[in-house]
Amino acid sequence: MFISGLFVLAVALCCTNPTDGCDSNFTLAQVLTLCQITEQLRGLKEVVMKIGPRAVEEALFTLKAKKRSEVSLRRAEEAAERDRNAGFAAERARLAYDSVCEAVEFAEYAATSIEGRASSLLVIQEYYVPFLEDVMLRVGTDAEAAEAQEAAMSCLQTKRSVSPTSLSEAALELRVRLGVRNFRALRRDLHRAAFCLYSLKKTAAKIALARSSVEEIEYLINEAANEAECVSPPKGGIQGQLPSDESDSSNLVTVISAVPICWLLATITRVL
Repeated sequence: MFISGLFVLAVALCCTNPTDGCDSNFTLAQVLTLCQITEQLRGLKEVVMKIGPRAVEEALFTLKAKKRSEVSLRRAEEAAERDRNAGFAAERARLAYDSVCEAVEFAEYAATSIEGRASSLLVIQEYYVPFLEDVMLRVGTDAEAAEAQEAAMSCLQTKRSVSPTSLSEAALELRVRLGVRNFRALRRDLHRAAFCLYSLKKTAAKIALARSSVEEIEYLINEAANEAECVSPPKGGIQGQLPSDESDSSNLVTVISAVPICWLLATITRVL
């Protein structure tokens, strides 16, 4: 769906004349408006690359957390099979695991949406930046006002803080400064970019929230599995190796933290 949408957008841009017949003899105010838009579109790629890959990475984290939760759930269910008294803890683990699955399903869908919005923004950026830079070059020689020529030639900056609001405001200012009939395609795509960027940021925030929720639920599932195994320990006891004398003491902490607390208390009681 996103691929076909991007294809339509790309074709529409290729068949569009962004200037709509407007010449390059602009006033200083008009040049500054176009330059400000150019600077924003240059910075759009950096904004997208900060948000998009990170959101996809967080979505992948939820998938890995789901796989770890499956292991913990299996431990709880196996304990319940050995002893019915572990059934309550196993049921808690199952219910929590269902919540993990819902969060992962959302994150996967949202990651697809993220990729689609990001691609749309990059198509707009890659199309209009060269075009506007060419306009600035022509204004640098064709504009009657010397200050307009100078402003056009010095339009080399990249705006770092691009937002949906700044893109929408740029589209409105373009309409005011250059008129309703000029740069209609650019105004339309600035509004489109504003919407895509808003959606991108909002969806990325939801994925981050999903990751946070999955982390908490994964912990609860592991705790439920530990509780179930306290009631019905697996055959063979605790699996794993104790650290050697030469190993760092932090390894011992890692091993101990992985052992259900009921086992530790039982062991200490026997020793005493």
